[in-house]
Amino acid sequence: GFTSLEALNLYYVLVPDLNLRCIWKGLVPSNLTILQVYECKRLTHVFTDSMIASLVQLKALKISACEELEQIIVEDNDDENDQILSRSDLQSSSFPNLHLLKIRGCNKLKSLFPVAMASGLKKLYMLTVKESSQLLGVFGQDDHASPVNVEKEMVLPDLQELLLVQLPSISSFSLGCSNFLFPHLKKLEVDGCPKLTTIFGTTSNGSMSAQSKGFMNLKEISIENLEGVQDLMQVGCLITNRRGGHELSIVSLETLHLNLLPDLRCIWKGLLPSNLTSLKVNECKRLTHVFTDNMIASLVQLEVLEISNCEELEQIIAKDNDDENDQIFSGSDLQFACFPNLCRLEIRGFNKLKSLFPIAMASGLKKLQILEVRESSQLLGVFGQGDHASPVNVENEMVLPDLHELLLIQLPSISCFSLGCYDFLFPHLEKLKVHGCPKLTIESATTSNDSMSAQSKGFMNLKEISIENLDGVQDLMQVGCLITNRRGGHELSIVSLETLHLNLLPDLRCIWKGLLPRNLTSLEVNECKRLTHVFTNNMIASLVQLEVLEISNCDELEQIIAKDNDDENDQILAGSDLQSSCFPNLYRLEIRGCNKLKSLFPVAMASGLKKLSVLKVTKSSQLLGVFGQDDHASPVNVEKEMVLPDLQELLLVQLPSISSFSLGCSNFLFPHLKKLKVHGCPKLTTIFGTTSNGSMSAQSEVSQVAEGSSTGCSVPTSTCRTWTVYNGWKEEED
Repeated sequence: GFTSLEALNLYYVLVPDLNLRCIWKGLVPSNLTILQVYECKRLTHVFTDSMIASLVQLKALKISACEELEQIIVEDNDDENDQILSRSDLQSSSFPNLHLLKIRGCNKLKSLFPVAMASGLKKLYMLTVKESSQLLGVFGQDDHASPVNVEKEMVLPDLQELLLVQLPSISSFSLGCSNFLFPHLKKLEVDGCPKLTTIFGTTSNGSMSAQSKGFMNLKEISIENLEGVQDLMQVGCLITNRRGGHELSIVSLETLHLNLLPDLRCIWKGLLPSNLTSLKVNECKRLTHVFTDNMIASLVQLEVLEISNCEELEQIIAKDNDDENDQIFSGSDLQFACFPNLCRLEIRGFNKLKSLFPIAMASGLKKLQILEVRESSQLLGVFGQGDHASPVNVENEMVLPDLHELLLIQLPSISCFSLGCYDFLFPHLEKLKVHGCPKLTIESATTSNDSMSAQSKGFMNLKEISIENLDGVQDLMQVGCLITNRRGGHELSIVSLETLHLNLLPDLRCIWKGLLPRNLTSLEVNECKRLTHVFTNNMIASLVQLEVLEISNCDELEQIIAKDNDDENDQILAGSDLQSSCFPNLYRLEIRGCNKLKSLFPVAMASGLKKLSVLKVTKSSQLLGVFGQDDHASPVNVEKEMVLPDLQELLLVQLPSISSFSLGCSNFLFPHLKKLKVHGCPKLTTIFGTTSNGSMSAQSEVSQVAEGSSTGCSVPTSTCRTWTVYNGWKEEED
């Protein structure tokens, strides 16, 4: 009995052989509120017309991936089986409580319902139609319907979300000439509907009525992959089928996403989005500007602005006056009114853009937190100098008080952060990334006494720095001037620095130059060809937070830790006072392609590496041992047996000169080692073997572990040996 049935889910993914062709077969589910039908491959229809008047409780209808579905409602009479219901007596009684309607992946469906039914959908709240290749319209016109019974203007009074996605054949929201209104629509998304016709929707006087009833509550619009749209005013007619009167109103619009609109030349065309909070524009090839200067004062709510891959974009803000159309706005009257709530600004893939905004606007960006500029080949500066800007109105020192993240990536023409001589401060900057900006100028960042102030206001909160592919950087202290344009006073402070990535810096000789990164947790250095050392010995006791250290392809690197004293500059630190204080939290250490390095650390330091979990040393041609013995170290201070208590993975690969894991006579234990790989180390004499309690050991004295025994193993030149705690030794040919 279906008398009390409220919810029915038909889901035939796991039982594909069930040939459901008809759901009800005379049953009438008068209390049905939810119906979901999924992957019923042979189903041709969902309801018959005689059932509709009984389905007054239906609230949610979801149908997806029904390949043979041709119509949702079919006539009962067999000889009229292919006709969709359109009788006028059902206009006002069909699905009066339906809130949610979702149709997806029904490739034989031409329309959902006859247009006569639309007037009965008084409570329809969400309408989603996706991925149905033959759908011509959401509502269809039945051949036998009387035009008298079809209203000229249809209203879906409660519709708030309308999504039309990947419907390659749809030409109109409603087949025929009927117009539709959606007085409470808040979200509109149209994506992948290339044949959806666009009709100009201006009124008789050529302007858009702000009192338009059609879209007064529209809060979100997303339009994607649609030809013919030249401006936003046309969007209203995508679905209303109307030539004038009820055009698009954006009085309440908060979110606008425009993607893959090849004909879009101007977004607004007189529209004023005073409540806009988020604007994302991507791949609008013919768009030349985003805003005009007379709009800016109204955009006080804008929080997110993301623009990408608009090839013809020359400026973000353009003049309204035609004869000044190519000039970027720079009036001093907008210094404090421009985007006061903008939090996120992302610009990517522009080959004609020279700068983002005039310098005068910077002082108004009080809440900007994330600024990301990428892959724009002609960008000269983030901020530019307008031709008509008065120098009196531009402050000598600009502050972006809330900026947390600054990313400048693949900008081959950028020469400075701000065109001109203005200085910038970022008192709350936490992340700085500069990659692929070869022309970004470096100026001296030292103060009058040639030192860096630890109380620097410029970068006190900086937590992450990533600098890549930049000539001229000789030490980290210069990084502050990459973006501040300043010769002295507010240099780089790394009091809060946690992560530092340095890559492809050919002139880097010394990283720190007096800076002390007390909170550093991760350091990655790659292809810094002139770097001779990473740390100095007086820094080590402060690096208690360091967890990850990765150094690769530094041709001139001779030591990781160097003496501060110049006459001892070539000696590796080995003092016993640092045994227990060196890198107590280091858990990952990777060294690769450092061909002048003889050893990583003095053996005295090993006892301090309590948390080291991963140790990888590869492709370093002159390395003699992982740990080295300093000439001045007292043998008394070096333990006979060292333990790396937490080491789980050890890789020694392509080290042609290594003779011992540790130079000297010390033996090592690795009680928690899970994986050991030794490959391409022909001179290595250290014997790796398991002890009686199952721990792995590295022993320099061959007599202690018999070569080739079940517990020990030397590594022949021609083989790669791998040991795991579960499978033991495995030998592979080189």
